[in-house]
Amino acid sequence: MTVESSTPKSWPLVGTASVADVLEKHGIDGVMLAGAAGFGSFVGPAVTVGITVAEQDQDHQGEPADPTQLWRMLDTAPSGSVLVIGTYAQPLTVIGGVTAATAIGRGLSGIVTDGGIRDTDEIRDYGLPVRHTFSDPRPLRNRDRLRIKEGPVRFGDVEVAPGDIVVGDGDGVVCVPRHLADQVFADAVTIEGQERLWATTSRVLGSIAHGYDTVSKVHGAPH
Repeated sequence: MTVESSTPKSWPLVGTASVADVLEKHGIDGVMLAGAAGFGSFVGPAVTVGITVAEQDQDHQGEPADPTQLWRMLDTAPSGSVLVIGTYAQPLTVIGGVTAATAIGRGLSGIVTDGGIRDTDEIRDYGLPVRHTFSDPRPLRNRDRLRIKEGPVRFGDVEVAPGDIVVGDGDGVVCVPRHLADQVFADAVTIEGQERLWATTSRVLGSIAHGYDTVSKVHGAPH
């Protein structure tokens, strides 16, 4: 779970679409969640935890759940990080109001899960960016059969390792492998600058084609 950095690095908050474009050039599909529910945008290094119900994941090797284990993980998450909770697509409600309040207090950038949340209105009022798949007022069920595991988690075909950089917004959530992050974000910033100029120029000219040609002549093709 530990994020390797004594001095947190500030990552630019760019759109997931731009990040996905750059990753595609590297032959990587880093989309963890597409069209995720939730609110807000975030970017930061991943702090990862997997939560499963034992009977539904016989190969999972985590220890029987201790309710305070998750507390300890949250209580030591570095400022600026993103808490990534993988449920392996099981219908588990894993984020509530107290979790969100603590994340705000620790300065986390956001939380993402392929599971669910409750206390949705409370979390929205806190202003914490959260991306998830569903909301459910019921508590986390089958606690006696829960297993908790630190380390890499999977969101479908995408593996998220501790320290990978996670970006979330209204389009979804994308994971950038840490060893590629510097280049990916630099390229994504360039793409966003070009596309903003393309959009502005196309609006003024009333033509997407003429806007593209104008921007391309001066700054290079946006794509």
